[in-house]
Amino acid sequence: MENYLDAELWKIFPNTKQVGIQVSGGADSALVLYNLAKCTYNTDIFVITGSLKTENYFNIKYAVDVVEEVKRLTGTDRIVEHIFKYQDQKGKTAGTDPNVLYRKRMINKVAKKYKLDLMLNGVTMNPPQGILENGRDIRRDKRMPLCVQDEWLPTFRPFAQTDKRTILKLYKELNIMSLFEKTWSCEGTVDSTKNFAEPCQQCWWCQERQWALEAVI
Repeated sequence: MENYLDAELWKIFPNTKQVGIQVSGGADSALVLYNLAKCTYNTDIFVITGSLKTENYFNIKYAVDVVEEVKRLTGTDRIVEHIFKYQDQKGKTAGTDPNVLYRKRMINKVAKKYKLDLMLNGVTMNPPQGILENGRDIRRDKRMPLCVQDEWLPTFRPFAQTDKRTILKLYKELNIMSLFEKTWSCEGTVDSTKNFAEPCQQCWWCQERQWALEAVI
């Protein structure tokens, strides 16, 4: 799997020179960044971290930690910029998720500004149905396409048809658990995380992470 992007991605997108990757601070996008940094294909990498301006835009800190650990593990010098974008939670339209709308608009603006050829992200599927039902995002229940076309450029999602347990197995196989330990999945409150110093262990994302860990460690 370590050479997956080398072996497959450039066959699909052979003329890629400028690659953007959405890094949230979570385990999935961190693993995509690691694999991208290990590629022998000569591309410039633009890391993009976005956050809504709510009390929990702590993901900026964890994304920085992830990027630094990937640099340490791989020795890459192809990460040319880490771009941070913030968005107020204003103008929500009925029936829409402001996070989804914000990400799409933000990515298109960044892609245009930096003349990106391709975007990567680390979306994964839910655990099998019947597990962690309370609070799950049902959009992640179905098998998702590996590639989607946004307004400005294609987005490749190498882990879109697998789940967190497979992600954790890859961390173990690649011997990069130090990177996993830098990641953060929790969506708890300031109080429940002691000002985002430790996971709340109660939110859906914490439970998914624990479900994955139980199968691997």
